[in-house]
Amino acid sequence: MVHSDYEKETYKSLILLLLYMIILIVLGGGFLSHRFTQEIALKIAFIHSDFVIVFLAYIIKIKERIYWITTYSYNDAKFMEPVQRKHIGDAFFKKVVRILGVVIIYMILGLVLKTALILDVAFFALSLVFLTWHSNAQTKR
Repeated sequence: MVHSDYEKETYKSLILLLLYMIILIVLGGGFLSHRFTQEIALKIAFIHSDFVIVFLAYIIKIKERIYWITTYSYNDAKFMEPVQRKHIGDAFFKKVVRILGVVIIYMILGLVLKTALILDVAFFALSLVFLTWHSNAQTKR
């Protein structure tokens, strides 16, 4: 059954948030590195990026834009019951908060412990890979 009340397919918000995050890391990290060391500036940019990703997951949850998750197409979402979309969006949001919460804690501890820049970059990148893999493996259940 097609749900005619489901929104038209759009990726504008997704693209804008991803561009904002890229600009933040590149320019924000550069700006902050004038005030702080490069390591501290990058940790702050990663923490802020995590909040942007959590906000993105929140948009997916409240707007039911589960087709932004690679597991689902727009047509999959369109033919689902609203309850299913809400459930999937909520489950995805909770996963994002848990995984990126760990990253934020790591980055804050990294500020105190002065962890190596390469370790911070690797941890952030691996957390995104894990988030993508975990979301694809779990949200279809």
